[in-house]
Amino acid sequence: QNVFTICKVTACIFVIVGGLYQLYLGNTKNLMTGFEGTTLSIDTLPIAFYSGLWAYDGWTATTVVSEEIKNPQRNILLSILLAVPFVTMIYVLMNVSYLTVLSVAEMTSVQAVAVEFGTRALGSFSFIIPLGVAMATFGCALSVQFGITRLCFAASREGQMLEVFSYVSVKRLTPAPAVVLQGLLTLICLLCGDIVALIEFASFLVWMFYGISMAALLVMRYTKRDVKRPFKVNTSLYCRTNDINAIYHLYGGAK
Repeated sequence: QNVFTICKVTACIFVIVGGLYQLYLGNTKNLMTGFEGTTLSIDTLPIAFYSGLWAYDGWTATTVVSEEIKNPQRNILLSILLAVPFVTMIYVLMNVSYLTVLSVAEMTSVQAVAVEFGTRALGSFSFIIPLGVAMATFGCALSVQFGITRLCFAASREGQMLEVFSYVSVKRLTPAPAVVLQGLLTLICLLCGDIVALIEFASFLVWMFYGISMAALLVMRYTKRDVKRPFKVNTSLYCRTNDINAIYHLYGGAK
């Protein structure tokens, strides 16, 4: 996981450096267009939110593996406070870099934006980008697999899923049945064939359950006041973006 993370961040830095060089050369034409040619409607706005939120969804992997983190009260908070702004900065700079070479129309028409950027801007170093994309894909898959399988393991241990998913490998002490379940579910999802439709469908369900989980936590603050809470977030920080997205998405689908 550490190796994949280092490799994909290195690839991101190559893209950013290439973009900064293009800015130095004065290639800022595409940065001046903003949202020209786009439309704002009630059925497309939530899809835009889902696509953006999907890119930042890795933060959940940290919160569901708290049992395996040293000093979780400190390290989980630090990982969220430091990692989310860092990833946001990386993504914003990468998109700015893309726009120094590619127009919005070109970005939406090519199959791999990063690879196309590398071909045009990095010259002989362009081979780094496909490798970085592959590393990023594997790294993302590993982190999601690590988090979701532990979630199935914990739910099974609490009696909320079949008991078999609470078993662990005798040799490696990993939740092997939960890993197999996650793999099977992933293969079923791949049958969809359309990555955009899959992202929209999965994002709707994921953020709906995020909203339900947050609502449950707020309710339990009043119904179970005496329960020990190693982590506590001020309720004023609660964001209803996921609920609004779900409502808009349902309304847009009904239209």
